[in-house]
Amino acid sequence: MEKLFMRNFSVALVALLLLAACDNKRKGKPKGGETATTTVVFPPPDVPVEKPVVNVYIENSGSMDGYVKGKTDFEHAVYSYLSDIKISGIANSINLFYINSKIIPHGSDIEDFIDKLEPTTFQKRGGNRGTTDIANVLKTVLKATNDKTVSIFVSDFVFSPGGKNKNADEYLINQQIGIKTDVAEHIKQFPQTAFTIYRLTSHFNGTYYNCYDAKTQINARRPFFIWLIGNVDYIATLQSKIPNNNFKGSGITDSYTFLPEAHSIEYGIQPSPKIGSFKQSKEKGKTRTHIIEVEKADKGTHKGKFMFTIGVDFTALQALLGKEYLLDTTNYALMAKGQPSDAFTVAISENTGTNAKYTHKIQLSTSKPIPTGDVEITLVNKEPSWIKDKNDDSGLNINAAGAMDKTYGIKYLVGGIEDAYNIVVKETKDNYQSYAKIKVNISK
Repeated sequence: MEKLFMRNFSVALVALLLLAACDNKRKGKPKGGETATTTVVFPPPDVPVEKPVVNVYIENSGSMDGYVKGKTDFEHAVYSYLSDIKISGIANSINLFYINSKIIPHGSDIEDFIDKLEPTTFQKRGGNRGTTDIANVLKTVLKATNDKTVSIFVSDFVFSPGGKNKNADEYLINQQIGIKTDVAEHIKQFPQTAFTIYRLTSHFNGTYYNCYDAKTQINARRPFFIWLIGNVDYIATLQSKIPNNNFKGSGITDSYTFLPEAHSIEYGIQPSPKIGSFKQSKEKGKTRTHIIEVEKADKGTHKGKFMFTIGVDFTALQALLGKEYLLDTTNYALMAKGQPSDAFTVAISENTGTNAKYTHKIQLSTSKPIPTGDVEITLVNKEPSWIKDKNDDSGLNINAAGAMDKTYGIKYLVGGIEDAYNIVVKETKDNYQSYAKIKVNISK
């Protein structure tokens, strides 16, 4: 899995740079020698990048009618996003569908598709518009998704157990298990699959169905979601070409991305900035990952302290995870000699220096004894707080305090995907709880 990801992630990085109209050719090595990387040699820049087929699924169950009554932020966001995909030339083709209990094709005319997004159109498209089995709908989407396609799934993702005779809590747990099973089977077959969940809001004027299908008429803002599912190369390209701030309507309020573990980033220990002193190993293959003769500063304002800097190329991960995620130091964990460690304080910033090879600088500093041996920095895959904060735990009263801005059962839906990734990667004897790992070695 790792080797396949390394190869594909390298291609993804080339694709990103090509699409950004950057020069992919090497511009020489940075001062200090070679760069550490676990990637294979990049393909030459003139290698054509295959474009995916993009399939768009908009759920047309009864709970979605309120989002398409008149011109809404829901329509603006979906229309602008699909138009940007078409204009950018990312997709080989774009196919449009409605979905509920079945997939309902609607051609490829985006403007016509959006113009006809009205409650009456939703009703005419057919399918079972009553009780929504989210796990089954997701399973249907996954069956139509492979390494050559990207699926865009648009829905309110509100679970509908259906009727007072149903045990809502038991229903949610069973849905989570079903989602876990289906997603796990999919990523076993397509191990380079990435999921991105965008949360947005829109005016909603229609009927809200609670967890027992009791109806409430509301005229307010409600959340909805746009999901991207596909090969990580394609998801990276989409997010690079169409970043979050490009979305129209009210824009993206929150997001969460699931990725295969990324080992293919380039990084290297830098000669400066630093506190104290060290030399870089001249041993072949270790010139950028191994420092020797480390000493703390013995005078001045930094006396008793030691710090060194690692340059990191987070180009692809920045597109996939966002700028804020990479700059948040709580998203990094440190290991020394294979054990969790607080020996160093981690600081990260964007690289504004002349060495354009690296997008970010990671600085490790300490006034404690300097650990020797392997030191590993992990960019952790951490569930964002909004998953629980925006979950409606009861699903009973949409007019209860804070409920209008929440989604019934969203934490179970996301939990099913998390469970699937964790289980599948454990079966491959790897650890999914990271997006990237950077390993260096320190010797006295």
